[in-house]
Amino acid sequence: MKLIYKYRLKPSKLQQIELLQWLGSCRFLYNVCLEQRIHVWQSFRKSLTNIDQNYELKEAKKTEGFEWLQKVHSQVLQDVTKRVQHSYQNFFRGSGYPKWAKKHSYNSFTFSQVGSLKIHNKRIKLPKLGWFRFIQHRNFEGKVKQIHVIKEGNHWYICIVCENVPKKQFMGKNQAIGIDFGVTYLATLSDGTHLKNPKFFAKYQDALRLKSRKLARQTLKSNSWIKTKRQLNKLHAKIARCRKDHLHKKSHFIALNFRHIAMEDLKLKNMTKSAKGDAENHGKNVAQKSGLNRSLLDSGIGNFRTMIAYKTEFYGNQSVRVNPAYSSQKCSCCGFTSKENRKTQSVFQCISCTFAENADVNAAKNILSSGSELWSSTCAIGQSVGLDAPKLALG
Repeated sequence: MKLIYKYRLKPSKLQQIELLQWLGSCRFLYNVCLEQRIHVWQSFRKSLTNIDQNYELKEAKKTEGFEWLQKVHSQVLQDVTKRVQHSYQNFFRGSGYPKWAKKHSYNSFTFSQVGSLKIHNKRIKLPKLGWFRFIQHRNFEGKVKQIHVIKEGNHWYICIVCENVPKKQFMGKNQAIGIDFGVTYLATLSDGTHLKNPKFFAKYQDALRLKSRKLARQTLKSNSWIKTKRQLNKLHAKIARCRKDHLHKKSHFIALNFRHIAMEDLKLKNMTKSAKGDAENHGKNVAQKSGLNRSLLDSGIGNFRTMIAYKTEFYGNQSVRVNPAYSSQKCSCCGFTSKENRKTQSVFQCISCTFAENADVNAAKNILSSGSELWSSTCAIGQSVGLDAPKLALG
């Protein structure tokens, strides 16, 4: 497997200045490469590649006035031209035209090839930058392929990309589980377990509102405006870290305890569309839909599903996504499907067999049943989903 290990860097003030200088050099080079491509296309109707620009990069380092490019590692500069190439490739696939790199948007640089990584006494050595203190909360495994240095808010992080990471041995029971995602609970398992949804954005919503109101009343780009802006960004970064930490812990719990995992394949992009409509056709219940969209995005269901998928693969388990259609209306006991089965948001009672259950637990059982049918048809393991079987395509 290929995994990314993320650690917190603890640079000194002088090291922070040097890191910021490297980011500034990369941002300048990105804009120059983009400008050159635009000019060549408009003048000669020709397209440049990152290989062409890497060749000219050697000459640029020798040009008077650009000698400061030599202070930055050559791999870091070559990665910048590769980023411009990827931006154009995404544009040709249907994405937007490449934009200019701004000061606060260009926040990382990459060492594309790393032979050996030196770590000693809670310090790590970066090529041409020297030794940095960092928080090594866990050891990384496999062969080091790349190193990313990222600035997030006021903090610096290092991401170590490792290849050929050995998979862990699954120590849990050969047990199958179905997962129903939601807003009230982050996830409900078919065994009746409810995973709490902390709703971090809602928790700090009042503080965000006060900071945003204060920012709107201050003079744009003034010292007080900049100070409030930093406080607001810091609060948003804290919310994101708390949410990510919670999702990692819960996804690790699921991957560590269940051999076969069936998840509902929610179309989150469609679910979180705005209900405003257009000038001719106005939307209905816009405020309610906006609040629901905010709650769905706050729970981080998409990231949670992705974490479960790669962690189950890491432990040699199996995860599949199933169509969630009618899972909340179908009785997990007799299979009868009707809207009237769903009495309330939390209560399910079948009008055919009078089976009563928590609505989310009933939906999770239906998802497990659909996953079992998929495992049966794909791996020929029948109803005994606990048996070891060939690995399925991950969701």
